[in-house]
Amino acid sequence: MSLHSPTAATSWSHLCELAALELQDHPAGPLDLDLVVPPSSAHQRAFSQYLAARAAGPQIAAGLEFIPGPRLERHVGAAFEDEGLLPADQWRGAGLWLGILEIIADPANRAELAPLLRHLGDPDGRPGRGQTTASRLAGLFRRYARQHPAMVADWRSARDVGPDGAALAARDRWQPALWRLLREMLGPDPAERHHQLLGLLASHRVPGLPARVVALQVDDPAPPELELLSALGRHHDVHRFVLSGILIDPTRPGSPFLRHHSSRSALPSPRRSTDTGGTLLAQVQAEVRDDLPAASRSGADGSLQIHACHGPDRQVQVLRDVLCGLFTDDPTLQPRDVVVLCPALTQYAPLISAFFCLDGNAAGFHPGHRLRAQLAAPSVVALNPVLGVLERLFALHTGRATSVDLMDLCQLPPVAQRFGFDTDALDRLHELVGAAEIRWGVDADQRSRNGLPITQSTWLAGVDRLLISLAFNSRPPVNLGTVTPVPGVDGSDARLVGQLAELVSRVRRIWLSFNEPAPAALWATRLRTAIELLVEVPPDADWQLRHALSELAELEQTAQQRQAPLVAGDLAGWLADRQQTAWRRPNYGNGSLLFTTLDDMAGVEARVICVLGLDDSHFPGPSPVDGDDLLSRPASGFISHWTDRPRELRRQRLLDALLAAREKFIVVAQGADEATGRPQPAPICVRELVEACAVGGAAGQWRGATGPDALVSWHPMHPHGWPDFAVTGNARAASFDRQALQGALALAAPKVAPPPAGGWQHAINTPSEVDIEDLVAFFTNPARALLRQAVGTTLGGFTRELRVELPLADDQLMKWQLGNEVFESLVAGHDLDQVRRSAWLGGRVLPGRRGQCVLDDQLAQAQEVATVVGRVRAGGLRLVDCDVEVAGRALRGRVGLYGNRVVVQRFGHPKPDDALACWLRLALLSAAGREPIGASGLLVGKRCHLLAAPERQLALQILAWLIELREEGMQTVLPFPLRTAAAYAGLLSWGKGEPLDRARDKYPAEDANWCYFFPGFDDLLATGRFEALADQVLGPIASRLEPWWPEREVG
Repeated sequence: MSLHSPTAATSWSHLCELAALELQDHPAGPLDLDLVVPPSSAHQRAFSQYLAARAAGPQIAAGLEFIPGPRLERHVGAAFEDEGLLPADQWRGAGLWLGILEIIADPANRAELAPLLRHLGDPDGRPGRGQTTASRLAGLFRRYARQHPAMVADWRSARDVGPDGAALAARDRWQPALWRLLREMLGPDPAERHHQLLGLLASHRVPGLPARVVALQVDDPAPPELELLSALGRHHDVHRFVLSGILIDPTRPGSPFLRHHSSRSALPSPRRSTDTGGTLLAQVQAEVRDDLPAASRSGADGSLQIHACHGPDRQVQVLRDVLCGLFTDDPTLQPRDVVVLCPALTQYAPLISAFFCLDGNAAGFHPGHRLRAQLAAPSVVALNPVLGVLERLFALHTGRATSVDLMDLCQLPPVAQRFGFDTDALDRLHELVGAAEIRWGVDADQRSRNGLPITQSTWLAGVDRLLISLAFNSRPPVNLGTVTPVPGVDGSDARLVGQLAELVSRVRRIWLSFNEPAPAALWATRLRTAIELLVEVPPDADWQLRHALSELAELEQTAQQRQAPLVAGDLAGWLADRQQTAWRRPNYGNGSLLFTTLDDMAGVEARVICVLGLDDSHFPGPSPVDGDDLLSRPASGFISHWTDRPRELRRQRLLDALLAAREKFIVVAQGADEATGRPQPAPICVRELVEACAVGGAAGQWRGATGPDALVSWHPMHPHGWPDFAVTGNARAASFDRQALQGALALAAPKVAPPPAGGWQHAINTPSEVDIEDLVAFFTNPARALLRQAVGTTLGGFTRELRVELPLADDQLMKWQLGNEVFESLVAGHDLDQVRRSAWLGGRVLPGRRGQCVLDDQLAQAQEVATVVGRVRAGGLRLVDCDVEVAGRALRGRVGLYGNRVVVQRFGHPKPDDALACWLRLALLSAAGREPIGASGLLVGKRCHLLAAPERQLALQILAWLIELREEGMQTVLPFPLRTAAAYAGLLSWGKGEPLDRARDKYPAEDANWCYFFPGFDDLLATGRFEALADQVLGPIASRLEPWWPEREVG
C-alpha cells in the first residue's frame, strides 16, 4: 500500500475522468468497496453522476463509499475509538465550551484567568455572555490546533509563546493557561490527538475502511489533511487527484484578473488549450488559463453578460428575466444545466424564494414562477421552529414579556398547532388580550425581577379576568377579590380562553426551573419538558422535533461530566448557535436549477453559470476580526493557509466559476442606488471582469452602451420600466413580467385625468320603506354609507393596538375611556362603590396615589353628568311607535321619550351627531302627530342643550327632503361631512373665524371615507353644494338649539 503522487487535472471534468479511469478501469473485487473522498456533498453528487453518464464505463456509480474531506479525520478517529485504541474526543462539540465555563467558574483559576474574568464581568449583569465568550474561544482554540500545532505544543510544555516563538505579553498569557487547564480536564487536545491518530495509522489499518482511497481535491490540502492521507497510505492504497492552479510567470505580462483572483498552487499538468477563437467567454477563459493579456475585441456576443441593477430585489427580478430568456432562446437548455452562485445567499434567499415561487404557490404572471428551481439545502440557514420556541421562551424570560410578545408566542407554528390557534382564533385572541388590559410581565415574580412590585396587567392577571368573565357579566360591576370581569366576553370564547390560560400556566411552570442555574445536562431535561408542554408539529414536519430532541440529547451526553452552573442566558446563546439545520439531505443534481453559494460547487462545470449579488458589500466580503486571535495579529508573522483566509478563498471561487462556465457566464450586480436611482461605480471585481473582456469602444464601458454589442446591460429601477419592454427589429423584450408590462403600457399611454371619486354612480332600488335609524346613520357619515352600500366595506376602521406600557404618563384617551366606562355604569343604576372598585381593578389606572387621583377625577365628572341624566330620566322611558308617509315612502321608527323629551346623553360635550339624531327623532314625532305637548330634545353631557321640536308641516317638509337626499347619497356621494358642516354652520362648534375657515380647519379630522372622495377641503368646495347643504340641513337645528342648565330646571 502506498500514497501515490498527486495527479493534476486542469478542470473538474478532467479530474473526474482521471478518477474514473482508476476506479472503473481497475475495479476492486466484486465484494469490495472503494472509498471516495470528495470536497463536499455537491462534488460527491457531481462525481456520481459523471460516473453514471460516462460512456466508457459501466454507466453506473456503484461499489463506492463517500466521506467528504472535512469529515475524514473524524471518521477515522471514530473507527479507532470503537476499537478502544483511541480515547473519545472531549474537545468536540459542546464539550469544549462547557469545559471553558467550568474552568472559569472555579475560584482556584481566578489569578491565571484574571483578564478573561474582567472581560466577563458580573454574570448576573450580563446573562449569556459567558456562553457566548466560551463558544468563541472554543472555535479559536480549535483553529490554533489546526493551523499552528507547534505553538500549542509549546503551551503543553508550559512555554507561553506566540506564533513567532516569542514570549507572550502578560495580557495574553491567560490563553496558554486556559489551554493547559482544558487539556488537564478534557484530555489530549486536537493537535495532540491528530498526532496520536497519525501514530495509529502508522501501525494499524483503519477498521472498516476500504483498501483503496481516492481523494478528489479541488483546493490545496492543508497540512493536517495531507498528513492524514500520507499516514493512510501506510496500509491503504491512496490516490490523490488534484485540481491544479494556473502557473503564473511574474517575469512577463499576464492576465490581471487571474493574478488578482488565483491562490491555488500550480502542478505539472497537460497543456491547456490556447485557442482564442469562438465566443467572448471562450476567449476570456483561454486568456485566463494561459495567463495572457486581454486582446482587444469589438463587441460582446451574449456569452458573457453583465447586468447592472438596483437593490437586491431588483437584481433577483432581472436574473429571473435573464434565465427565462435563455430557456426561450435555447430549447435544449434544461434547468439542471444552470447554476446560480450567490456570495450572500442567506440574505438573498427570501427574495429568491418569493420571486421564483419556490414554495410551490405559483402566481402565474411570470414564466419564472414555473421553473424547477431550488435553494441548495446545506447552503441556506433554515431555522427550526421548535428550537425557535425555546429561543423565544428565553427571550421572554430575560425581557419584559409584553402583550405583543404573548401574541407572537401564540402565532409560532408549533405553539399554534399544539393549542389550536387558527387565524380566526388569533384575531379574537388579539381582541381579548387588549380588552383584558394585558401590558407586560407574565406574573408578579417577573415584575419583581424587573424591580416593579405591581401585579396588575400581567399575563396571569389578564387570564384571571378572562376566566371569571365566563361566569360573570361585566354589568352590573362585580369582582372576585382583586379580579373583575372583562366586557364583551361570552360563552363562545370559553374554549379560546381556556387554551390561553393553559398556555400561560405551562409557560409559568417552565419558568420556575429557568430561574435556577443548573448544569447543562439538567438544562437539557428542562428543555425537553418545555417541548413536551408547548410544541406540536404536523406529520410532514416531524424533522423539526427530531432535530430539536437530537440536539438536546447530544448536549446531555456531552455534558455528563460537566457540573458548571449555567444560567438561562447561556442556554439562549447555545440555542442561537444550534438553529441551523444544515444536516438536511443535500439536493444537488436532482434536475433543478440550483441556487447555491460560491463555495459549494467550486470548479464544477455547467452550461450556464450565473453569479448573483456580486457587489463590494458582499464580495469578497469582510475578514473576521477577533481581538484575542494571536494568529491574525500583524506582528505575529504567521501566514495561514489560503483556504483559511475568506477573502482569498472567495476570489478563487469567482475564478473557478468563470472557468467552469461552458456556454454562458452571467453576472448580476448593483449599478445604481436602490433609493435614489443614482448610478454607482462598478464593483471592483466587476470592473476587473470588464477589463478582462477588453471590449473596445463604448460597448465595453461600464455605462453608456446599449444594444446587442454592449457588454453591460442596464436595467430600470422598477420592473415596469419601459426600457425592459422596448424592442428593435426581431429582438425580444428583456422582461417576461406580464403584470409589469401592463404597468409600462399604462405609463406610456397618454395621461388622462381619472374621473373624480365624487362622480361615483351606484344604482339602487328605490326603497318603499325607510327606518328613522337608517336616516340617522346615513347623515352621520354619507361617505361611509355609500361605500358600504356600493362595495360592502368602508375605510379607516378602528384597529385596537396592544398596549405594552403601564399607564404611568397622562393619556387623555385612556382617561376618557375610563370615565366613559364609569359613566355608563352609573347611568345604568349600578352601585357607586362597586363601580369604583371595578374601575380600580380594570387595569386602566396604575395602583397607588397617582392612579387614585385619575380615578377620582374621572369618577367625579362621570357622577356629575350621570346625576343630570338620572334627573331628566326620572319619569321612566316611554316608547312611541311612529309611522308616517313622506315623499311617497313609509317612514317608520320607535322613539324613546322621558316625559316629553327625547334625551341623548354623552360623557363629554355633546357632538353634532347627537344633535342630528335628536332632531330627526323629534321631526318624526311631529310628522306622525305623536309628540306630546311641549315636546323637545335634551342633549346631556358636560354641557347641556335644549332642542325645540319642529312644527308638523315643517317636519314633513324636512323629512321628505332628507329622504330624497339619502336616496341621492346612496347613488353618488353627498358632500356633507357632518362635523365639518357643523363647524361651518356653527352647530356645537366653538371655532373662531369665518365659517369657511372653521370648516377648513375641521376637515382634516374627518375619517378616511371622506378623504377617498375628497382628498382636500378645496375638492369638497368644488362640488358647489357643501355650503348650501350645511345651511339647509343644520341651520334649522342650530336655530332651535339653546343652552340648558340643570340647576334651573323646576320640579
